[in-house]
Amino acid sequence: MKNRIPRIYINSNLKINQNLDLFEHNVHYIKKVLRMKIKDKLEIFNNTNYVFFAEIINIKKNEINVKIFQNELKNTESCLYTHLGQVISKNKKMDFAIQKSVEMGVNSITPLFSQYCVIQKKKIISQKK
Repeated sequence: MKNRIPRIYINSNLKINQNLDLFEHNVHYIKKVLRMKIKDKLEIFNNTNYVFFAEIINIKKNEINVKIFQNELKNTESCLYTHLGQVISKNKKMDFAIQKSVEMGVNSITPLFSQYCVIQKKKIISQKK
């Protein structure tokens, strides 16, 4: 059985043989939740199509040092084009629907008005959206 390598997100540019210091929520997640130790492996991803494999080289109280030893091209985007027709809803519900649909991989969204749509009567709110 193959061991699963934990994945973490880092919002920075990464390269092979780079030493990287992890802070805050990543340290808590790696130390307390995953209970990882020195020499354990991580998969780090950022806003590119690459994933970076790293090894923990040092663990301190509020900091973890890792060294990136390999990268791999891994395109995780779906080959399907998804279009969502979303009926306009009130305030935060519409924002939530858009957020979740984008997280699931929807490519485009068309806002729709329906017979029972409350927003169509309030043009001021719909103009803001």
